[in-house]
Amino acid sequence: MKKLKSLLLLLIAIPCLFLFTGCAGESAYEIAVRNGFSGSEIEWLASLKGADGTNGKDGANGKDGVDGKDGAAGKDGTNGVNGVDGEKGADFSIESIYNVAVQNGYDKDIYSFIKEYMTIEETSSLQFAANKAVLSAVSVRSFFTKTVSTYNPITGTFEDVEDEYVGSGSGVIYKLDKEKGDAYIITNYHVVYDTDCDNVDKISDKIKVYLYGMEYLDYEISASYIGGAMNYDIAVIKVTGSEVLKNSAALEATIGDSETLSLGAPIMAIGNPEGEGIAVTTGVVSCVTDTLEMTGADDYTPVKFRCIRIDAPVNGGNSGGGLFNNVGEYVGVVNAKLVDESVEGIGYAIPINNAKLVADNIIDNCDGEEKVKVYKPLIGVTTTVKTITVEYDEDKLKTEVIHVVYVVEVGEEKAASGKILKDDILLEAKIGDAKITIDKEYKLAEFMLIARVGDTLTLTIEREGVESEVNIELTENWFVEVE
Repeated sequence: MKKLKSLLLLLIAIPCLFLFTGCAGESAYEIAVRNGFSGSEIEWLASLKGADGTNGKDGANGKDGVDGKDGAAGKDGTNGVNGVDGEKGADFSIESIYNVAVQNGYDKDIYSFIKEYMTIEETSSLQFAANKAVLSAVSVRSFFTKTVSTYNPITGTFEDVEDEYVGSGSGVIYKLDKEKGDAYIITNYHVVYDTDCDNVDKISDKIKVYLYGMEYLDYEISASYIGGAMNYDIAVIKVTGSEVLKNSAALEATIGDSETLSLGAPIMAIGNPEGEGIAVTTGVVSCVTDTLEMTGADDYTPVKFRCIRIDAPVNGGNSGGGLFNNVGEYVGVVNAKLVDESVEGIGYAIPINNAKLVADNIIDNCDGEEKVKVYKPLIGVTTTVKTITVEYDEDKLKTEVIHVVYVVEVGEEKAASGKILKDDILLEAKIGDAKITIDKEYKLAEFMLIARVGDTLTLTIEREGVESEVNIELTENWFVEVE
């Protein structure tokens, strides 16, 4: 309960040459340094591109082969590194190197490529990632109206007056159709909700978003509320047919895997601090999984969030902004900070693995009008952790915490009644093609967000030392709306 009093929701009214895995010896950059080059790896890469072919000569002492005459000296290449007879030298941008790798069989995205094969300084990696990630970040302004009683000195009476005010937050472009000018944006529920406004549902009916570098009224983009949940502090807003978006440099965020984050991993918080426009702060993962207990957006309901704890500076206006890793992958939704005179550098972000499931649930189930809430099944199983193992993974260079999850109660006349028993150990869960290992207590509850009416949940359990599978039909009567 100590955190309950001091938590603050954050709302305000490189290109480089690479080494492939398995190659031995020095990189080209290291050889250049050994031979006298002084400067960063990025500066070295830039030096490779000759000005008007200075470094691009080729062909001297060539043999004709017919009468043995010397071949003509090659002409300077234009901006090249290996110009032959004036041909343009190779392009050494990160994108071109990635494209060559794709042509030779590499089948992952550019961020995975950088992470796997680049030899790059951490600061340079963050720099590259930040300049890509900001293109998926947006500033969010939610407008609210509140009726207040004001004294009129002329009439000598109190009159009701509508007062409009604005809350500033952040968001991240989750899905983008540039050609149509459409986008789904993930933000915090408390960014678009205000308990004091006149609207019955307390949700803003006038939401504006702004792209990075375009935080001006001329580039204002209207967005509409699709749905959300206070208990997850996630909301989805949608932009439709925006000419500004069509003609912008905006990018859809590259989704990362928050389960792969480890202690000390470098991260960036990108948002709209103090409502002054998109900005970047950096830090590390302080705690991979933390639990926050606090009052929800309505200033009344107790809520509990599973969060990543970070030390990157976050402030009012960062709510709903993105937490990104060092290759620009979207790994969390920034939502709160700890405020106390004796505390520094404790911020929180909802893990993207959870936020993505919530967002997909909203997009699939909500229409922004009659249906605006998360819709998920409750199967009636209560669990606990009886055994915790801490291991260091030599391959991942990561300390892992593993839970053994036991069933402590199964509700009567619930979906799991008669199929799951007290003291069963939960091992795996599967719905359609999606499958998880239940090695953390929170995993099953979060996984259920993927369920849709008519799906079958298959649980692998251990009962008295024997493994077996249990199928649970997820019919409509087991589904509930989550506030």
